[in-house]
Amino acid sequence: CFAPTLRAAKFGSCEFPELTAPSPKFPRLKQLTLCRVSISEDSLHGMLSGCIALESLSLDRNIGIGRLCISSPTVRRFSFSPHRDKQGIVTCQELLVQDVPCLERLILHDSHIGPATIRITGAPKLELLGLLSHGISTLKPGTTVLQVAIRPIAHSTFLYTTSYHSYSHLFYFPPEND
Repeated sequence: CFAPTLRAAKFGSCEFPELTAPSPKFPRLKQLTLCRVSISEDSLHGMLSGCIALESLSLDRNIGIGRLCISSPTVRRFSFSPHRDKQGIVTCQELLVQDVPCLERLILHDSHIGPATIRITGAPKLELLGLLSHGISTLKPGTTVLQVAIRPIAHSTFLYTTSYHSYSHLFYFPPEND
């Protein structure tokens, strides 16, 4: 066990080595934030598998993640924003959130970028889904595929609407700064 009593951790602007040995375990960690961290998909998934009490996860502009899969029986809040390379291209093209029975909130940090596809399965308690970005073309909650509808309501201001289960969600995006 790497840190048996650690409850919250925030890592920023650093590089995690590729894990070849067993992943570190954080059995009591409830909050984890990774911001501008260079980490491989395998290392991230290995680290998360050792966080058996994790309730809040924030992944913000991390490098090395092309497809992100989050699966956890304990996570209640998950926030995410993808990294953009030097050409401004979003490097994470798909976000898969599956088998997260306690998930209540899924938030994207940046309303201007996002993975092209978000798939959500096994999240029966999901109450809040937003901000959706201009970069998302497909939202797949469960077996339903929703094309993101964009309605202009004023110059450079948009409302995005989706429908999920019995909830109707409305997303507001302020005008972009030119």
